[in-house]
Amino acid sequence: MKSLANSQIWQNIIATDWNLDCIIKKMQDPLTFYENRPVIVSAKELKEKKLLDFNGHKMAVKLNNKEIVIKKKQIASIIDSTHAQLKKNLTEDQNDPVCQYLQAEWQRYDNLKNKNEFGFFVFYFDRVGNFESVVHFPELPIFKLALTCSGSQLYQDDEYQMSWYQTRSILNNAHVLVAGASVASLAASTLVRDGRIGYLSIGDPKGPNATNFNRTAYDCLDVANGESKAIAFARQMHRQDPTQIIYLEKNGFNEENVNIFLSGSETRKKIDVVLEAIDNIQEKIRLLKIAQRNQIPLIQIADIGSKAALSFNDSKSKSLVFGLNDNRLKKILENDFLLAAAYFLGLDNATDGELGRYLQGKKNTPFGQATPQLGSTASVAAGMCAEHVIRYLINTNSNKCFNHRRIIFDKKRIIALVQNYPSVKTLVIDLFLTLKKRFQ
Repeated sequence: MKSLANSQIWQNIIATDWNLDCIIKKMQDPLTFYENRPVIVSAKELKEKKLLDFNGHKMAVKLNNKEIVIKKKQIASIIDSTHAQLKKNLTEDQNDPVCQYLQAEWQRYDNLKNKNEFGFFVFYFDRVGNFESVVHFPELPIFKLALTCSGSQLYQDDEYQMSWYQTRSILNNAHVLVAGASVASLAASTLVRDGRIGYLSIGDPKGPNATNFNRTAYDCLDVANGESKAIAFARQMHRQDPTQIIYLEKNGFNEENVNIFLSGSETRKKIDVVLEAIDNIQEKIRLLKIAQRNQIPLIQIADIGSKAALSFNDSKSKSLVFGLNDNRLKKILENDFLLAAAYFLGLDNATDGELGRYLQGKKNTPFGQATPQLGSTASVAAGMCAEHVIRYLINTNSNKCFNHRRIIFDKKRIIALVQNYPSVKTLVIDLFLTLKKRFQ
């Protein structure tokens, strides 16, 4: 029965989740569009519509009623290397649906006289629309299997009862919203690379700049282009997987547009989890309220000097900020934004070490106005976040990942803390600040 169930799931995956025609149709959604996005064309369409024309060392293709002449050095293929590595990693279970599929596809490819009738082609353009190169991909399920094979053993349900096919189906249909594309872009890219989730929504109103380079993967062309970080992120991800569905909000998420993403539609799946790393505290509060109202779990990502932090919030949370009453939060926001930010991070986490000295005004740098951040800390926070989101998605009948309220990993002291309740240190600092304010 288990083998039959896996076979049925696999057929659904290759018929819908990893079906190239379905992916291309979903990428017609206006929210996935950005200027000069890679163009995906199946080998079947190229042949049937006679879009491809070989002439000596050149190839011509017609895209959007425009003919592009492609030189030989602009043509690349990842088919042979992908097939070779999958053959090396594949088990010898002849009853396994993936093994059966791959063996049949490899045989079909070997028997083809014209290899251009296999898989699909992706045409890449630079930011101003000039053609760069065309890459020949294997059939989409083969490519997706290559993307998922390394992590496939490591993400299983807590009870180890689900097959790879069951967990893969869950992740293929998962949709995560990422608010902020600086530190959060690391979490988003890690989430895609580890879990290969089906859908990602990302928004950020600002473009990258050189001071972001210590903690992001953006480059000088992304900065010079002046586009939103969300679009720059999509360009990067599509260099690895042009079929990844990414919905974009270049103006960042706010009360006016976020519900378009959260609620879903006929063409977009409802959001399962929200990741948040926004600089603007007021926007943080608004997004927290909206997520709670829609009963969508939210994880906040933060790098606090050498401390990587995750804060968890769901519909059962009694307050918007861990350890702080909502009414008190409102009063603090009216008077002291820096103090409100410290509460978001945890008073006990923001008041010691180099960061604590910075908050006390002891700034040992000419860049005293810059927020202190380490890229290595952001990477640790991103990794922890991706792990929790994927395990939350897989364990659909369990809310274990949100049982705690904050996780801290201190790289400097090699200490990990799980905080289900505010620490004694936090309560003492909070009391001191309250009394100080009253006396003033």
